[in-house]
Amino acid sequence: MENSKPLTVRGTIKGTGLPLDGHTVVLGFWDYDQHSQAHLLSWEDDADEAVMRTMHKTDELYRDMPLEKFKQIWDSGEYDPDGVFCIDPECVQIVEINASANNVHDSAVVQNNRANSLVVQNGSSESQSPEEIELLRIFKGLDVKGRIALLAAAYDIETKEGSGR
Repeated sequence: MENSKPLTVRGTIKGTGLPLDGHTVVLGFWDYDQHSQAHLLSWEDDADEAVMRTMHKTDELYRDMPLEKFKQIWDSGEYDPDGVFCIDPECVQIVEINASANNVHDSAVVQNNRANSLVVQNGSSESQSPEEIELLRIFKGLDVKGRIALLAAAYDIETKEGSGR
């Protein structure tokens, strides 16, 4: 696998009908599945109960077990999922993008910005060129899967060109 680290995001889950809805978690998008699924990576303590209930509800090996017994297994650290838990990217409202250290160098990612010029918080500020504004316009018009694909392509180009700086 060329890039062994995922593009990671913090996102709020919505519209799954699972206890995880409304909670913000860390998710990974991997090259090997063409960024088609958001893989659950981690979560804060305040989401732990919702994650536990979601795993209980969705894991075929445990869903018929009483919740109290599953909670004991969960709390003891003995829960061992059969695989990775994935969420449809359409059910993720991205809060923050944390790119892999393998493919991003001093980069800023902009999301949902309606301005024609941007202030970059890396020690400098500059107006954006027409090309950068056009890329931002395209980015804003894409769904989550399209945004992840565009970012992955940009990171690949940056890596191949040695970041061009």
